[in-house]
Amino acid sequence: MSFLGYFTDAELRQKLVTNKVDISIAIHKVFPFLHGLRDKLLITKEKFDEISNKGKQDCSKAVYSLLEWLEDSGSSTIRKFWCNLFQDYNLQEYPKLYPLQASLIEDLGEDRGKYEPATVPVVKTGLSIKTGLSVKRKKHPDEECAHHSASGRTQKNSRDQSLECSKDPSRKECVNWQLMKKEDDKPNVRKTRKLPSLPDKVDFDSNELPVSCGGITGILDKKRLALGSKTACIKSETVWYTPSQFEAKGGRGKSKNWKLSIRCKGYQLSKLIEWKYLLCQSPSKTRTVKAVCTKLKKRKTLIESNSSDESSFSESELESDMEEHVGLMKKFAIQHEDGSSNEHRKGTEAEDTEGKDDFFSNELPVTCGSMTGVLHKCRFITGINGKCIRTETKWLTPSEFEKMSDVRKDIRYWKRNIRCKSETLGKLIQRGYLKLHKPDCLCEKCTSPDFDSQENDDECTVCDDGGDLICCDECPRAYHYLCHVPSLSPNLSESLVCTFCKMDKLSANKTRANVSNSEFGVYQSTMTPKYILKCEYILLHLSCKTECVVFDKNPCDIVAGYADIIEDPMWLCRVKEKLAKNEYQNVGGFIDDMRLIFHNCARFNQDNEFEAIGRKLSDEFEEVMMQVFDISNNLYIPQMDD
Repeated sequence: MSFLGYFTDAELRQKLVTNKVDISIAIHKVFPFLHGLRDKLLITKEKFDEISNKGKQDCSKAVYSLLEWLEDSGSSTIRKFWCNLFQDYNLQEYPKLYPLQASLIEDLGEDRGKYEPATVPVVKTGLSIKTGLSVKRKKHPDEECAHHSASGRTQKNSRDQSLECSKDPSRKECVNWQLMKKEDDKPNVRKTRKLPSLPDKVDFDSNELPVSCGGITGILDKKRLALGSKTACIKSETVWYTPSQFEAKGGRGKSKNWKLSIRCKGYQLSKLIEWKYLLCQSPSKTRTVKAVCTKLKKRKTLIESNSSDESSFSESELESDMEEHVGLMKKFAIQHEDGSSNEHRKGTEAEDTEGKDDFFSNELPVTCGSMTGVLHKCRFITGINGKCIRTETKWLTPSEFEKMSDVRKDIRYWKRNIRCKSETLGKLIQRGYLKLHKPDCLCEKCTSPDFDSQENDDECTVCDDGGDLICCDECPRAYHYLCHVPSLSPNLSESLVCTFCKMDKLSANKTRANVSNSEFGVYQSTMTPKYILKCEYILLHLSCKTECVVFDKNPCDIVAGYADIIEDPMWLCRVKEKLAKNEYQNVGGFIDDMRLIFHNCARFNQDNEFEAIGRKLSDEFEEVMMQVFDISNNLYIPQMDD
C-alpha cells in the first residue's frame, strides 16, 4: 500500500489545495504528467487539449489551472491523481517532486506520531509503505490529547524510531518482539502491523542519485562523495557543491548537519550511509597519497631486506594499506580530471568557515573603478572571450569591462581589478565559484562561433523567461513578441528598436523647458504619437515588475466573485489593447484606466497582500508618470472617488 493510503479523502483534498503552486512549479513540461492523467481517464480529452494548448505558452500556469479544476472532482479522482503524480516516470522527469513527496511523508509522520508504536507504527519512506495487515485507520481515543513539543510537533520515542528505520533483519525481529506481546494466557487486544521494509522499487545503486534540500534539487555523485565531505559532489544548475554548501543553498545551513538535511527519494543521506548505499570518508582519517606511498616503500624495503622487524608487519596490514593507496590514487585521478587543485580545495574549505557573502548565484554584481555591472556565470569563459558582464547599455567581456573603467592602463589586470562584493574575480576562480576555461577547451561555449558574439539577453526583459526572443538592435534587451509594448509581429522583418530606446532618444533630443507641464494640461492633451510613446513606455516599465502579473489578465475570469463587487473591471492587457487601437482620445483616458486598476484592487482586497501590491504599483505608476510627462505638483488631476 502506498503511503498515500494513510491519508483520508478530506486530507488529500486539502493537500491538493495547499500544494497547487508547488506542483505547478515542479511540472515544467506537460509530458508525461498530463498524458498519464489522460491515459488513466482522470481528465477528459477536451481538458487534455485545453491544458496542452495553454502549456505551450506557460506550462506552470496551465498545470495550476488544471489543479484548480481537479479540486472540484470526486474523492476517488483526487486519490488517483496523487497516486499518479508520484509514479516513477513522473519522479524521474520532475525531480522537484521529491521535496513535495518528502514533506507529505513528514506530515504523515507528525500526524500519526500521536499513536503508540504498537497501534500504528509509522516509517518514512521515499515511495511506499508496505504493511503486513490491512487495518482501516481509526481515530485513537488519545489522539486529541497527544503530547506536543514546544515546536508544535508530536514527540516520538527516538528509540522506537531508530529501530523502525533499521534495515538489519535482527533488529527488525527485535522490534517485532517488542510490538507483538507474548501469547500468554491473556490475548493481545490490539491489532498490530509488521514493520515495513525498504521498498523494492527504490533504486539507490546508481552512481548518480537525485537529492533535494529545502526548495532546491541536484544530482549526487556517489564516487565523489566517497572521497570526503569536502569534495564537490552535488551538481545543481551546472554548478558543483560540497554537501555543506548544498545544504546552505537550500536554506538549511543553520542545522550544520547535511546528512539529515539532504534527502534522496524521501530518505535522509544518513540512512543511505547507514545502509551502505553511500560511502563518505571522514576528513580526520584522510591521509595524503605521498604519506601512504612513503609508508609502503618503507615496509617493502624492510620485507625485502629480511629485517628483524619483518614479523611486525602482517599481510593483512599491508593489504589494508594497499587498498588505502589505491583509493587515494583514485581520488587524485578524479580531482585531476575535474581540473581542481589543492588550492581550490583549501579555498573551498576556507569559504565554508569564513565566507559571509553568497557567490552561488548565477548573477553576481561586479565593479571595476567607477564601472558597475552584473556578471552572468553561464556566459563566462575567459578574460577576453565570453561577453558575460551586463551593463546598462551592452554586454562586455571582463577585459572590455576593465578597459571602459577608469583604471590606469599600466595596472590593468582583470582578475585583480574586477571585484564582486568583497572578493576579486581571481579569488572566485580559485575557490571554484567561476570556471575559467582552458585555451584548448572544446566545450559548446568555446567552439560555438555565435556564442562570443552574442550581444543581447538570454531572457525576456518583461517576463524573465527564455524561448523565441526578438532582440533590440540598440540595447541588450530582448522580448517575446507579445511581452513588448506595443506587441510585435512574429514575422518582424525590419530591425527592432524597443520602446525603452525610443524613449531615451526622445528624452535626449527634446529641449527642456524652464517650466514643467501642469497636471491638468497633460490630462487634457490630445493623444499624439509622442504621448502614445510615453504611455507605452509607462506601461512597459510597469510590466517589467514581477508583481504586475497579478493585474495582467481580466480578474473576472480568474477571481471568484470579482464581478459581484467591481462594476467596471480594468486590467493591463486591456489598456495595452486600447493603446494599440488608438481608443484613447486624450492622455486623461489612459491615466484614468491605469488608476482604475489599482482603485479596483483596493476595493476588492481589504488588508491583505494584494492590497499592498496594488498600493506599491500605484505609487510606482504615479512617480513614473510625473517623470515621463515632466509634471509639476502645481495643479490637480481629477482623482477617483473611493
